[in-house]
Amino acid sequence: MRRVLVGHRGVGKSSLLQRHSAYFPEVKHFDLDGEIEKRTGLNPSRFFETQGEAGFRLKEKEVFLQLIAENESFAIATGAGFNSDVIPKDIEVIFICRITDRDGRIFLNRPQLEKNLSPLDEYRKRYEERHKKFVKRSDFSYQIPEGITGPDQTESILLNKQFFIGDAYYTLQQTDLHTLKESVGRFKNIELRTDLLSGSQICEIVKTFPQQTFLVSVRNKVDFDIPANVRTDYDYLFLHEKADIVSSHSDSIQTGLRQLSEFSGQAHLKLCPLVNDFNELEKGFKWQQEDPKNRSFLPRSLGGRWQWYRLIAKYLQVLNFVKSSDVADQPSLYEWLNMPAERPLSWGAVIGYPVYFSRSPAEHAAFFKKRKSFFSRVEIPPNELETGLKFLKYLGCEYMAVTSPLKEAVFNSKAVKSERAESLKAANTVFWGSEQMQLHNTDTEGFSVLVKDIAKNAKVAIWGGGGTLQMMKSVLPDAFCFSSQTGLPRAGSVTGNGFGHEFDYLIWAAPRSHKTLFPPDSLKFKNVIDLNYTDNSMGLEFASDRKINYISGLEMFKAQAAEQQKFWAAKEELHGRK
Repeated sequence: MRRVLVGHRGVGKSSLLQRHSAYFPEVKHFDLDGEIEKRTGLNPSRFFETQGEAGFRLKEKEVFLQLIAENESFAIATGAGFNSDVIPKDIEVIFICRITDRDGRIFLNRPQLEKNLSPLDEYRKRYEERHKKFVKRSDFSYQIPEGITGPDQTESILLNKQFFIGDAYYTLQQTDLHTLKESVGRFKNIELRTDLLSGSQICEIVKTFPQQTFLVSVRNKVDFDIPANVRTDYDYLFLHEKADIVSSHSDSIQTGLRQLSEFSGQAHLKLCPLVNDFNELEKGFKWQQEDPKNRSFLPRSLGGRWQWYRLIAKYLQVLNFVKSSDVADQPSLYEWLNMPAERPLSWGAVIGYPVYFSRSPAEHAAFFKKRKSFFSRVEIPPNELETGLKFLKYLGCEYMAVTSPLKEAVFNSKAVKSERAESLKAANTVFWGSEQMQLHNTDTEGFSVLVKDIAKNAKVAIWGGGGTLQMMKSVLPDAFCFSSQTGLPRAGSVTGNGFGHEFDYLIWAAPRSHKTLFPPDSLKFKNVIDLNYTDNSMGLEFASDRKINYISGLEMFKAQAAEQQKFWAAKEELHGRK
């Protein structure tokens, strides 16, 4: 093996390298930053301070070339700023990415390259240029699910390239052409789109691999003869009489349905509209289910909110696609391979708005894998909650982890509510294995673990809170509460309580939003405890700017998730699921 891992700052290349060493124990593994420190005695931060970024890049290149010259077999994790042009063409490059890459990340322990920019602005300034380079040079892209921390069977299969996908199409990109032989070996079905590949390229690919199943999808006017030994998918706008599949990519689902109605019974129909809400999603689903062998429904969105439905579609229809690039709603290779072979009777999801960054699917994966099921993430705007819940239940989603801003709204649904949920007037856990939803709240257990080291006489301020404020006050009744949108004390929190303007702890309980304010300079804090665990949290940004000790909400998340699984298991037993 001669493999290099590239990717954006904080994506998890070093952590993956450790897991990679467990998957490939016979291979030597090197973290490039660590090797530079071994050979110079300077960690990256110190190196940047003394010799600048240019000096670091020269040393980075030098050490990298030494490593590949000294070792026949290796896996090397590089820094985000490493020049991938240095990597010889015969060395495999894997682009490690996460769905949260575009959001930006804040670091407390890494060198800041441009002091005049905020940490997020610095990250975003370099993001686009680096992203293009990673995609261009990579031989394979691996989108890591949010929250993977230990060795993982599906990840091992992907990195070993021991997988074969026979129930979905892989859409070939220009960047895949130099590894086409590998793609042919890993996918039974490959899509060749006329808007992504030239006519000559398509003809040459089909000629080179005559035994492969290809689908030529016509997305524009073509000036070449499509090979006879392939399946064809013609968009409605470029229709041909010999089409095996007729598709509509209209932004309107109504227009798409009208276009495809003309060809019922003549070809397989593929509806791929821009779907705006759960009502439209259900409409597309019902249309597809009227003739599941001859219809496929592939909803699109601007931000990927229907990816979970595309996973469920694995069991509903014959035409599916897996992610080959930045196609928002297509499932990643990991997600597709992680799905059960047979459709489970029930499954679970984290619901909220937004939820794309949630670690809940990874955290609950083992729990549901034991049940031969899966756990996904479903974005539901508050105004679609009732419709969304009913449709999810219809599709078999009976386990739900509820996050902001839906906790209070879910509690107000018609349901059987636990004593804890009643006391907090909010629910973060749902079991719907019977006629009525069963609601519970495990935030108190999680929060208690997060703040367990706060002394009784400590001065504590809470910034924000929303649906979790009452829960936090039940654990820290003497905390001083501020509105994160006005910066003013909440009713009942008065300066006469002896707090003054200096606090031992700031509990950050506000989302990243244009409505969220930072505390004024007049308020002083020694520690920030963040209910969030994202890498771009405003709580993390505040701690970085003020140079305050920071504690992530990850421990709270894990503790409340463990309690959710206990609740689900107890309800399963009560309903005879075991």
